[in-house]
Amino acid sequence: MKKTPVFLESLVTNMLRLRAICPFSWRVFQFRPISCEPLIIQMNKCTDEEQMFGFIERNKAILSEKQVGCAFDMLWKLQKQKTSLLKNAEYVRDHPQFLTLHNLATNKFKLMNDDTLVNVLYVTQQFDIKLLSEFSSCLADQHLYFSPLMGKIADIVHRNLETTQDLSSLSVLMVNISSLISRHFQQQLVNKTELLFDTIDSSEVNVAKSIAKFLRNVRYRYQPLLERCNNVFLSNVDHLDLDSISKILSVYK
Repeated sequence: MKKTPVFLESLVTNMLRLRAICPFSWRVFQFRPISCEPLIIQMNKCTDEEQMFGFIERNKAILSEKQVGCAFDMLWKLQKQKTSLLKNAEYVRDHPQFLTLHNLATNKFKLMNDDTLVNVLYVTQQFDIKLLSEFSSCLADQHLYFSPLMGKIADIVHRNLETTQDLSSLSVLMVNISSLISRHFQQQLVNKTELLFDTIDSSEVNVAKSIAKFLRNVRYRYQPLLERCNNVFLSNVDHLDLDSISKILSVYK
């Protein structure tokens, strides 16, 4: 599994730190350009990623939060036109101007409304689901399990479940959205987890722990999946410290 670039992992933490500092004053006295239309029209004329990245490089100093959101939208629109989605997603994710766009999103975050923020997260997770996983964990750390943003994350997971292949990130998302989802969606997640379980290394205790925690949260004692998690725990017991063992045992309480 390809390691997520460090800049993607830092996006959500930095954005939520900004939100925590001044939650009620972001949208007061904001500077706005007179018109966003000309730059957005230029974006809409881009026919491939290279043109979009060239546009970002030329205009990075003047892009507003709305235009940053539109840039993410345009990249995803271009991505959907490709025949080899996985190969092209890797190209976009690793491009220097995607890092630039990420940095712009971080800097403009305090000016974004929730819909724009969720849309940025939705598009970015098409290139790397770990970003969405990190964001959901930041919300969970603030006990925002029932927030509208968490609900929208659950919807994004549901819409993209069929193509999701990263069980490590998915297992974290499963735990964080478990309070909001239907029985039918719970079963879909269990089925997907079973399909992906063999893709993880037998040493990935945290993934097994997240899966077991999800089953506990939704009160679903699905024995075949629990046994596979137990096998991961038992095969790694000699390498676990007391704190790790205690956390695993707490999942079964």
